[in-house]
Amino acid sequence: MTIAKPCGPLYFSSRTLTGHDSDIKAFAAGFATGLAEKVYLGACFGAMLRPAREDYDWLLATVKVVARVYDLTVNEYRYPENGPRAGSREIWVLNDNPAAGYTYRQMIKMTVNTPGWHAARGQLCGIPSDQIDYAFHERQAAT
Repeated sequence: MTIAKPCGPLYFSSRTLTGHDSDIKAFAAGFATGLAEKVYLGACFGAMLRPAREDYDWLLATVKVVARVYDLTVNEYRYPENGPRAGSREIWVLNDNPAAGYTYRQMIKMTVNTPGWHAARGQLCGIPSDQIDYAFHERQAAT
């Protein structure tokens, strides 16, 4: 089975498109809008953004504006203080499908990096179950 490259490294490769770090905010706003469009059209239940800590407040405000346009819900996921990515936060945009809210609520109760946690995240993001990388964190730790 081939697992697609995670979106984080693809996103950061955009710096070569913009040419300047200052342009990354324009790219980020467009990226968030594209994710919202995908969620709005029903391609997936949700989408996630995990900005750098220094960009979090700005991107959260931007995503809230975009979500209002598409009538989507914005949720903040905070990693537990006693585990991997302690203190990190994610911005989740969800559509109004009851399964989206249910899956998100289940995910936030799960232990980070467990197969169920990866499954819930993959399901929310529209990744087919046979393509979800349940052991992503194990390979990342080895590199």
